[in-house]
Amino acid sequence: MINRLCPYTDALYLRVRDGIKTQERRPMKRWLFYYPSVGDVLPVGEVWRVGKFVKNPMLLVDYRADGHIGDSLVNIGANEYDRQAMRALNMLKLKQIPSIDWAPGRSPLPWRSPIKMPEQVARVWVQIVNIRIQRLLEISEEEACAEGYHPQPAGACHPRGWFFDLWFERFGWLDNQEVIVYEFKPIEKPR
Repeated sequence: MINRLCPYTDALYLRVRDGIKTQERRPMKRWLFYYPSVGDVLPVGEVWRVGKFVKNPMLLVDYRADGHIGDSLVNIGANEYDRQAMRALNMLKLKQIPSIDWAPGRSPLPWRSPIKMPEQVARVWVQIVNIRIQRLLEISEEEACAEGYHPQPAGACHPRGWFFDLWFERFGWLDNQEVIVYEFKPIEKPR
């Protein structure tokens, strides 16, 4: 299983990329087989799609968050290339797309979830620098800012209120349970 940081929205992805979001809280789930450890290097998932099949193992990748469409050439590896090509061929067979040959920047393929992003396609990587347990409602204003809060126009909520809204949107509940706090820093893509 590939573990990755998935910031859930394009705006939060950009805040990780820009070094504004440096913390991630996750519910403690006793059934998970893998929790990242201090020092682990993780890809940051973002919404993506195959932009164009070039030649195995190369393809163009479209990234939705910052609008890089049809200009990111990636060596995805032969196995992943074949997996993505089979997916496109199946969609063609089901008439969900008109063709598998299209101009760069004109991909008919649907956007894919950050959870489904192969690590070869990831542009941003982070290293876990600290892990701790905290009660959800104990988050401070500074910690809410490290979760990616960005001041909004007049009338917007404070950082903690913004974070609680985000948590409720993600998980559908808001109680004072224990959560795992991952602190991380952006790093260069591993080779």
